Amino acid sequence: MPEHLGWLCGPMTERLEWLLEQVPSSDTQVALEAMEHEPMSPKERMLYAAAWDRQRSAVAARAMSAQVRATLPGAAGPYANPDVIDGELAGVLRRTDGSMAYQLAFARRLIEALPLTFKLLDAGDVSLEHARAIEQLTAALTVEQAQLVDGSVADRASTTTVSAFRRIVRQAVAALDVDTERETQAKRTAGVRLLPEPDGMCTVAVRMPATDGVATIEALNVRADRLKTPDDQRTHGMRQVDAFLDALFGEPVPAAGTGKVRSRRRTEVQVTIDWASLLGLRDNPAELAGYGPVAAESVRAMLDEEGTTLRRLVYEPVTGVLLDYARTRYRPDDHMRGLVAARDVTCRYPGCCRNAIWCDSEHCDDYAGGGATSCANCGLMCRRHHNRKTHEGYRYRRVDPATGETVWTTPLGFTYRQRAATYSPSGADTGDTIRETATDRPDPPPPRPDPPPDDPPF
Repeated sequence: MPEHLGWLCGPMTERLEWLLEQVPSSDTQVALEAMEHEPMSPKERMLYAAAWDRQRSAVAARAMSAQVRATLPGAAGPYANPDVIDGELAGVLRRTDGSMAYQLAFARRLIEALPLTFKLLDAGDVSLEHARAIEQLTAALTVEQAQLVDGSVADRASTTTVSAFRRIVRQAVAALDVDTERETQAKRTAGVRLLPEPDGMCTVAVRMPATDGVATIEALNVRADRLKTPDDQRTHGMRQVDAFLDALFGEPVPAAGTGKVRSRRRTEVQVTIDWASLLGLRDNPAELAGYGPVAAESVRAMLDEEGTTLRRLVYEPVTGVLLDYARTRYRPDDHMRGLVAARDVTCRYPGCCRNAIWCDSEHCDDYAGGGATSCANCGLMCRRHHNRKTHEGYRYRRVDPATGETVWTTPLGFTYRQRAATYSPSGADTGDTIRETATDRPDPPPPRPDPPPDDPPF
């Protein structure tokens, strides 16, 4: 019997152990798929899962190789700009440009600077998580320095957990000579980011030098401990957040005769919500500018929150479309920009989910050529995609000027349709992107639904 068919004979445990010794290939995948429905003991199910994990590692390595080859210089013919080439691949794979850039940077770094780890990944001997760990921990090193670390630690990855491997890599990095220029460059990446999370929560991520980070956490823990009272029902994490807010906004002061506390914040918040949900007749999600979808109840609660100015953009629930607002000057004024941001929700480039409030105003039909400064002709794009549309041969047309639905054509000839943004829970998401083929025909505009019977008469 051919060696590559060794999985066909013998007890299941022996067949699986044999598979675990093979380099993942199309043959091993066929074997795993054929064995899926065969009877297995609990132990054999564990071995079967391990064999699939090896297959997953090898497939990930080969997918990365294919992506890197697809974006080599010259891969896009006359379009030599690497950003254009990477953007074409992002569209085909339905990735955002940021996600694609991260994915390609990881693949290129692994192949170029960490070749031993990549070889182990391709052979199924280490997991994708091991590869990500060493790539992240050596990201600030030069290629030569990363190769030194790779050579000293790669063989440990196949026998350690990811956490243990991270410690080993950190030790190898710390053993290198300190590069003050590298540390200076790393400090330039410091900053603060807001990361939306479920249930109306978010994470404020701060990137800073390690020594400052340790000192910050220590100070927050000390302050959080001081806030604890005998009958305190808050968790330590909740007290950490309160200590953090106190440091930024000052400690809250009890409101006279109410037992409540005045808000520590003095800010303006913009939300977009339909009339029925604002009045409490429905609970359709609202859109909080700079964050994303939030529960309608959270918006209604803001109305009573002292110290916060709530700027509401209320849309009609049947059409979901805001009224046009035209101006004769080039730059949209603040009111028009607010309407367009509420309509578009995010950048109008296919698949991009960058919040509209951080985007540039942009004319579909060029202003110099007679294009109007109106909601129908203006949209919002992040700076990267605004430049791509202006300088790199990307173009788009508006299918329905009232809603902002767009159809894009790339330099390589791919065509993508981005649906109009909607605030309906069952409607299209701003990230929904459809790649059209030569046989596709433009979809007719959807019929407008009948007004719901419980809508208020506004």
